Amino acid sequence: MIPLIGILHSKKGPPTFPLFKQVDFLDLMIFSPPDIQRFAPQIQGLLLQGEAWVPRLLPFPQAVYNRVYTRTPFLAQDLEKRIGAPTVFNTVNQLDKWKVAHILQKSPISQFVPKTRIYSWQTFYSLVQTGNPTIIKPRYGHLGHGIYLLKLSNSSWQLFKSSKAPLLTFNNEKEMKSYFLTHFRNSRWILQEYIPCSSWQGRIFDLRYLVQKGSLGHWYVTGTLSRVALKDYFVTNICKTILPVEQIITSPLQTKLEEISLQAAQILASHLGHLGEISVDFCLDEQQKPWIIEINGLPAKELFLLLQHPPTLQKVYRFPLEYAHYLATKVK
Repeated sequence: MIPLIGILHSKKGPPTFPLFKQVDFLDLMIFSPPDIQRFAPQIQGLLLQGEAWVPRLLPFPQAVYNRVYTRTPFLAQDLEKRIGAPTVFNTVNQLDKWKVAHILQKSPISQFVPKTRIYSWQTFYSLVQTGNPTIIKPRYGHLGHGIYLLKLSNSSWQLFKSSKAPLLTFNNEKEMKSYFLTHFRNSRWILQEYIPCSSWQGRIFDLRYLVQKGSLGHWYVTGTLSRVALKDYFVTNICKTILPVEQIITSPLQTKLEEISLQAAQILASHLGHLGEISVDFCLDEQQKPWIIEINGLPAKELFLLLQHPPTLQKVYRFPLEYAHYLATKVK
């Protein structure tokens, strides 16, 4: 029997990019949380027929690929009460950066994790006193936005946001303390060791490794890319171009990053709940040592469109469906 697989989106509607085509090993539907009625035995979803998404009254799927950005497992738990467990993956995908860092700092790959602390004014000020630059990030993901850098410049402190143009300059401790106590609330931010990153043609870059489970329930690196930042930016979410990693780094280093990515996925899946995909973002320091600068629980696969490499694109979209098929047919 062909299983019915569901993709759970925040808003019901076909994917922005129509990359799904009906395949012979599963039926595919899309639905959203409001479509799940507490006592109703069916869901008003969209069923993939050929290359078209057709409205249908459908039974509950046998496995679910969660694409709703969430910090809690409650939605997945409610679904699994209806369809059985463990059949919903990516149960928590808006990852807590502090929790992720804390887990990885105690793991076999801790040497690749920048020192990270939870924000408080006292902790922040003690770091400032060392004279070392400090990165300030939201504790929960904001698509790369809201990242700050504080650096000591002569006798003043400069605060930067995304680019190397100063946002503010603090001439004394009183000015800085007043600003941070007003704009940064305890426990909502993390403080991260600043890593001076290598550059490519005068611009910093990151290296993204997409790690997904497939048809046998194992982790694989299914796609890689590099984001090259705009000139004079210290973040890569605002990027000039996206390139294959092969244009940026050597083959041995690619292999090393793949090994670290797979380890990170396995470690986090054992602590954070049922995961089926993550992306791991690296930078290289000036000695070419890799550092994990971000783990994303809801990777933006649309970035791979820009590589114009159909085999990779097919793989990154197909693997979660193959894993859902595995859950629907092998687990129960």
